[in-house]
Amino acid sequence: MRLPFCTTIRDEIHEIDLIADFECELELSVARDGLITIDGVYVDGCSLFSGDPLSCSLAGRIANDAETKLNTPGDKLRDRVLEREAA
Repeated sequence: MRLPFCTTIRDEIHEIDLIADFECELELSVARDGLITIDGVYVDGCSLFSGDPLSCSLAGRIANDAETKLNTPGDKLRDRVLEREAA
């Protein structure tokens, strides 16, 4: 399943936003137990995981942040994903 996703890339050490409102698309899977995993991060149809080192680093950061968000009980986006998956 693909899902539009918008996030802010932060430097947690300096507590500053590096890239605000970064828009991408997530390729995700939902396991039977409801665990959501990110399989890909795309911009303009291109996988960031297959890009240069900076793109790969961004993809990893976005995927980790998205998985944390989407696996938090009560998260509205998680609820939408699970509803779409059940349909």
